[in-house]
Amino acid sequence: MRKISALLISAFLLTAVASCSLNSAAAKLLKAVDNTDKQAATLGVYATDTLPDGTSVTEVQFPSNPLFVDSAVFNTDGSLKQTSRKTPGDVLSLRSAFSFARASVNSDVDFASTTFKVESSEISENQGIYTLKLKLKDTTGSMGTVETKIDYVVKDDLVQSVAIQDNLYNKTNPEEVCLYYPTGCSIGITLSYDQETITKEMKQAIALYESTQLHDKLTVANFEEIMTQMTTSYNQLSSWTTTDSTQESGTIFDATSNQGVSWDQFGDPAVAFTAANSQESNNGPDRGFTATIFFDTTDGGSTFFYDKVSSSVSGNTTTYDVSNTDGSIVGSFIFTNGILSSIVDNTIGVKVQYQVNPKADLVLLKQKRS
Repeated sequence: MRKISALLISAFLLTAVASCSLNSAAAKLLKAVDNTDKQAATLGVYATDTLPDGTSVTEVQFPSNPLFVDSAVFNTDGSLKQTSRKTPGDVLSLRSAFSFARASVNSDVDFASTTFKVESSEISENQGIYTLKLKLKDTTGSMGTVETKIDYVVKDDLVQSVAIQDNLYNKTNPEEVCLYYPTGCSIGITLSYDQETITKEMKQAIALYESTQLHDKLTVANFEEIMTQMTTSYNQLSSWTTTDSTQESGTIFDATSNQGVSWDQFGDPAVAFTAANSQESNNGPDRGFTATIFFDTTDGGSTFFYDKVSSSVSGNTTTYDVSNTDGSIVGSFIFTNGILSSIVDNTIGVKVQYQVNPKADLVLLKQKRS
């Protein structure tokens, strides 16, 4: 009887030790994942991504870039594929890799346009390499149940590289999935936190954008002035109310209560937000207008073919007009004392002017959030 009890106690202790070790590995990996996210959001990161076909692309994230745009993707040949504005910083290739690490059983994770339900997840560690073993069920395609693993190399509490087995990539997906969104298909990711590299690559992205999209020297100069003043505006506006004259669309954020809301003229439900995503998408003081006009497409530029970006000054106010090749003005940025005070959106041929107030309209905020 004592012998059986001793065996049971030994088995229990082994199980407890194994469980403790496993939990320790998971905690350490999650700490590294969180640290890497914070590093990308504050100091930046440079990533080299390997795609399922063996080719590679590179990404740079530089949140403190003085020219507003803070993210870029380069093609295999070094040409610019995409520039964008994403705040807080986010290296897109890490989104799925980190989501799998954080996922609980029965949660869903997207990878390369496939949504997987996590059926089991186990993390182990060996000399700085954290291995995540997963059992996943394809809920959107025909891959069925997939058993796979992801390796994370961690050093100094930061993720240095990620290796994802290519059996997570659905080969029946259309080619466009990785052609237009290559960073969402990365099966190998190597990260660099070297500040000189990050700064150099971001400068190169801006230079390539200007040479391929803007051309004219005066347009380039005005573009850079807009970007500089937009950076200043985002840094200094802690609260704001941006609406059109009818309040049919707009965005409001109140820093004191950490509450925000954005809405549009299409009748969609208003979207509440907090400081964590107050500068993303249409939530910012410019309602994402700068990104819409200049960035956030897969070809390195916006949907407009620029003729020029011109400027005019009246007292302490500067107006920048963005023209299409047909001579029409598709958008205007108005800065007062270097801070965004108004924008005019004429991208669909109907001029809508938005005023930017550096205070939150608390009555309208409450109304739209209710």
